[in-house]
Amino acid sequence: MRFLKRIGLLTLCLFEISTGFTRNLNSFVNQNKEIAKQKTPISNAVIDTLRLDAVGIFSNRNPLSLENTGLNVTIISKAQISQMPVQSLNEVLSLIQGVDIGQRGPMGVQSDVSIRGGSFDQVLVLVDGVRMSDPQTGHHQLNLPIPLEAIDRIEVIRGSHARRYGLNALSGVINIITQAYKKKALNIEGFYGNAADGNSTNYQGFGFRGTGNYYSQKFKTAVWISSEWIQSNGYRKYTDFTTFRTSMGLSSQLTKRTTLNLIAGANNNEFGASWFYAALSDSTAYETVHTHFISANLKHEFKNKATFNVITSKRWNYDHYIFIKNKPTIYQNYHVSSVNMLELNGKIPLLGGSLGAGLELRTEIINSTNLGSRNREFYGSYIEYTRNITDALFVSAGIYGLYSPNLVSTNYPGIEFSYKVLEKWRIFGNFVTGQRLPTFTDLYYVDSRNASNPNLNSEISESFELGIRHINGSNINQLSYFRRNVFRMIDWVKDSLPAKWMPVNYNQTVMEGIEGSLKYANVFKTKITVTWNFCTLGGKNEVDANKISKNALNYLAAQSILGMNYPVTKKAYLTVYWRYIERNSINPSTYHLIDARFSYQLKSAVQLYVNATNLGNTQYREIAAVPLMPRWVNAGFKLRIL
Repeated sequence: MRFLKRIGLLTLCLFEISTGFTRNLNSFVNQNKEIAKQKTPISNAVIDTLRLDAVGIFSNRNPLSLENTGLNVTIISKAQISQMPVQSLNEVLSLIQGVDIGQRGPMGVQSDVSIRGGSFDQVLVLVDGVRMSDPQTGHHQLNLPIPLEAIDRIEVIRGSHARRYGLNALSGVINIITQAYKKKALNIEGFYGNAADGNSTNYQGFGFRGTGNYYSQKFKTAVWISSEWIQSNGYRKYTDFTTFRTSMGLSSQLTKRTTLNLIAGANNNEFGASWFYAALSDSTAYETVHTHFISANLKHEFKNKATFNVITSKRWNYDHYIFIKNKPTIYQNYHVSSVNMLELNGKIPLLGGSLGAGLELRTEIINSTNLGSRNREFYGSYIEYTRNITDALFVSAGIYGLYSPNLVSTNYPGIEFSYKVLEKWRIFGNFVTGQRLPTFTDLYYVDSRNASNPNLNSEISESFELGIRHINGSNINQLSYFRRNVFRMIDWVKDSLPAKWMPVNYNQTVMEGIEGSLKYANVFKTKITVTWNFCTLGGKNEVDANKISKNALNYLAAQSILGMNYPVTKKAYLTVYWRYIERNSINPSTYHLIDARFSYQLKSAVQLYVNATNLGNTQYREIAAVPLMPRWVNAGFKLRIL
């Protein structure tokens, strides 16, 4: 009943506000076009004004128009990221509805990500369409070697999408798209900050970023490199960290119809892991994680608009955990994993639509002091057909097949649609399926607190969504209902507090809810723009009431994100985010967080800014017993050299 009341209230609020929404959007878009014309290298523009019909959902397989898709997608542009009070990718994701970032440390040092109540292993993270899944554990999903400044946009696709993205796309997909600019540029950024709660004045952090682009018109080749270095002594004892990330890319037009894209990156991360996994006994723990990857994509387009892609990639991860930093011989673990991927795919025009198909091979290898030496192979294939049936109706359907010598051959179908009911209104929906393979940690991890289960089966899911969407230029407002059934869900359970945790498969878990987003411009006839994004969830599962569960039904029961963007003057800009979180877990909690950013364009090539996070100095937790950062303020600058 509580869940139904929450749904009804939020639905009523959304449609009451949306009645006045359409009056001011055209003037808002025109206003931003004028701002975009100003030759300000470090822009304070309110919102990126790309039209949705020009934006596609990026995929190495068969890209879709965002305007037509029947999927629930949020795209965060580089311009939007630059206005947020953030210094890490994790902080950006925490401001997106339906996304739950479970932090263990400051500034993205280690975080788990889940979507719509799924576990942290059920989200697929991509960089330019290349899987970043780690076979050791999902805790490394966001250990990405991509500096914040190198990100062109972020795509969040909700639901189970095996037929489009393959392995491990069970509750959603996060695709990080890197920059590719045909220009010369060199930018640097620096910042410094510390805790401002009155009790943690000795805790501070600072960092630097640099990004350079070069384009050769003669060779039609763009090259870029981006690096960042961040260091802090943390926000409480033994939460210090040092992070260095660097990535580089090359995009070359080899012939009129053939392009080559290369990207490589490295992330070296060392951090205090106090209370990360075994609070309070691991209060002095320390961890080192290094992640490197490289990817190449060769694409050829034929005269009939058919395409053929060859994509190859390799990801390598090193993880060293020390239980007591000054006494590593008492307990420590080394894990070294590598993943190799090869994919061949293409698409051809067919019967007024597009038919896509492809094959893929993935090998996973790990050498570990705890997990042993393991390897496994997976083979996948897919076929997909997309077409505008009429001017109003778009349909996309397909199926993904997975085979492994250690698994039964399984197929995952899916279908989506979008129907234009009025000029700017669409009904959209999808029925999609997905799966998540058990990690090597799920299968083989053993210590004094945990037991292994090498007989685990993969998780499978069915996801349904139906919603309505309003599109006007670059503005998208929508409301949808979703439901996801997960079968054979993997959870870590135990019979009593002294017992060991053990991973097991449960028969079924159900998550359902309502999600919406709204943007309202020129509030009270001012230049203020307000955004409201929310998600409300309810769930049930078949966990034995006599067992203690670690993951099952640990989710955001309600999430509301209210944002305000205000161009104070032509040179000054203010952004404020208020978040309401209702967390369902063993110890349920409710809390509010307020973050803000103020920036000032000092000169044409110089911008100054101040970020303040957790302004209310709220004491809160996202994972287990880990208390998170108090009020924190940092100041920085951005400088364009070229």
